[in-house]
Amino acid sequence: MDKLSVVPGSYKTIEQSPLSLMDMFMALPLGFKTAVDIIFIVMASGIMFGFMEKSGAIENAIGTLVKKMGIERKYLIVFIMTFVFGSLGVFCGI
Repeated sequence: MDKLSVVPGSYKTIEQSPLSLMDMFMALPLGFKTAVDIIFIVMASGIMFGFMEKSGAIENAIGTLVKKMGIERKYLIVFIMTFVFGSLGVFCGI
């Protein structure tokens, strides 16, 4: 591994670009504007999981899976659920 060293003549000063008071107040809405996709995904998935939790859909699905596969295959169930949620993350971008 190479040692880090300072390269002579590489330091430069740049011209300042100070923010005005209005720029400071506009930074938050502009940040939301650029991150709207991420904010929407987080809110939509939170609402979706909230509905599924209130309706009991997750518990019923896992209960049905355990009934069909049996308690002795619990590690296979954990593997399948990990694979499903991992696939959702890869293919759907969750």
